[in-house]
Amino acid sequence: MTRQDHITEFYLHQAGGGQYYEGSSYQKGHGIGSWLGGLFRTVLPLLKSGATAVGREAARAGAHVLADVVSGDTFADSAKRHAGEAVQNLKRKAASAMNGSGRAIKRPKPAPKRHTVAKPRASRSYSPDFFVK
Repeated sequence: MTRQDHITEFYLHQAGGGQYYEGSSYQKGHGIGSWLGGLFRTVLPLLKSGATAVGREAARAGAHVLADVVSGDTFADSAKRHAGEAVQNLKRKAASAMNGSGRAIKRPKPAPKRHTVAKPRASRSYSPDFFVK
């Protein structure tokens, strides 16, 4: 059996007796995971920055509550007051972020292209005695 016969036999067996390989009857792909992956790549940085802001504000409010408790206020009153302040601060930060009042990246403008006019080349003149020896 020649090499060509082996190749033909292989593909005939693979295609189920036909002349070409048809492939699977349904498409295989990444499915909904590829779509969700793209979504999470977009949303996850926003969630991280939001969680960071909430954590910082919670730490700040906790420090104020602790200072109030040490100075003699009740924990419940101080926690209510500083929790309300923390919520208002987070709302203000979120509103300013949505307005685009953040620091913008300024890119330098490219220098305008200068159009130069080509100068005509000076023609060379040869003296007749150049050819004479």
